[in-house]
Amino acid sequence: MFIHDHQEGPFTKSQIQAKLDSAQISNASFVWSEGMKDWTPLHEALPELTGFKIEVESVPPTARPGDPPSEFFSSKARARKPWIGRLIKAIFFLALLAGAGTVWKLRLANPLITDLMSQIAERDQRALRFLSDVPDLNELNPADLEALRKASIPESGNKPPKLAVVSSPTDLNQTLYLASNLPDGSVFELQLVGIPDTLIGSLEATATLKAKLEKHFARIGMSPLPTGSYRVLVKFPGADSSAPVAQSRALFIGRQDENYQKGLKDFHAKIRAQAVQESADIRMIAQLMEDQLLTAQKRLSAHGGRITRHKKGSGHEWDADIQKLNDALTRWSDPDFQKTCYYSSLFQLAIQTAQSFLQYNDIQNQLADGSGDASSLQIRAGETLSVAQSAVINLKSKLDFAERIFNAGAGSGADELPSREGL
Repeated sequence: MFIHDHQEGPFTKSQIQAKLDSAQISNASFVWSEGMKDWTPLHEALPELTGFKIEVESVPPTARPGDPPSEFFSSKARARKPWIGRLIKAIFFLALLAGAGTVWKLRLANPLITDLMSQIAERDQRALRFLSDVPDLNELNPADLEALRKASIPESGNKPPKLAVVSSPTDLNQTLYLASNLPDGSVFELQLVGIPDTLIGSLEATATLKAKLEKHFARIGMSPLPTGSYRVLVKFPGADSSAPVAQSRALFIGRQDENYQKGLKDFHAKIRAQAVQESADIRMIAQLMEDQLLTAQKRLSAHGGRITRHKKGSGHEWDADIQKLNDALTRWSDPDFQKTCYYSSLFQLAIQTAQSFLQYNDIQNQLADGSGDASSLQIRAGETLSVAQSAVINLKSKLDFAERIFNAGAGSGADELPSREGL
């Protein structure tokens, strides 16, 4: 039986009579059963049934003779109409979206359309790909590419500018990618600062780069940097030079694979051995200065608080130590050494301590030569001796602290570099 716009049944005569009695169907409703050539009005097929009648002839179903109703008006056929409706709606929506997107990409959109496009891009990956000018970048992972595209979508009003900076996890050429919703032609300045614990082959690395937007996107080539993670500071166009903005996440430059992990472990082992040697070198010089200052203090006490005079070149007991100290200062002050040493802050402190010590030694030499006012030199000698002693005590205290940290890290079996915090 065809009821309204779909097939139902099969029904028995008593069931059909019940539907007639309840006015669910009329005598003009079409029915079909095996042996019938076509859909037939109920009053013709079953004239013995009585019930609700209508005088206007109903429009028969579209099935023709030879089209089995069970197939033509199946449950699948009934589901076809809402599916077609959804398809039409989807086509209409896509056409509307394409039209609005085209207007937006031509930069003819008003703020309302701009906000609409931005919201759609946030929720739909396909729309984001269409609306963004950022090209397909197979070398990037999907999350980074999505971040670039979202940052490139303009927004209306006085909202903060959007920015994304990413790197390729497989790129040996070390290329950065930047996207922003600021106008084309905007120039950004980027500062990369290496995170020491992540770098291979170097304890520090920095780079300053510039990027100019073209279609809200920029590809930034750069000179090779040590493989590892970098903090990114960005100066926006028109911003004060003193106001770079730190990005929320670090960038990894180079390939982060098994070779990187092995290389980092080997480099850290080398640096730990270097740290042990540096600590030993500084301690040797600190001990040398402490011993000589202790001798000077005893001599001072033995002579009633007066610095005794010694003749230069007459076998003065610390001449050899002074030469060792000067040799160490020459080596530690070399710029190349300062770039590669691990405990740079300790070496700087050791240099300052040695300078205090040598200042006291210079006054000793002036007393030995008999040059200058003896009384004034005695006062200066006492002052510089006290300063040098305090400096040596501070240096040894820092060395003890560094070694405690190192031993604590070594005991845990960790591969990380010894901490230099607090030094």
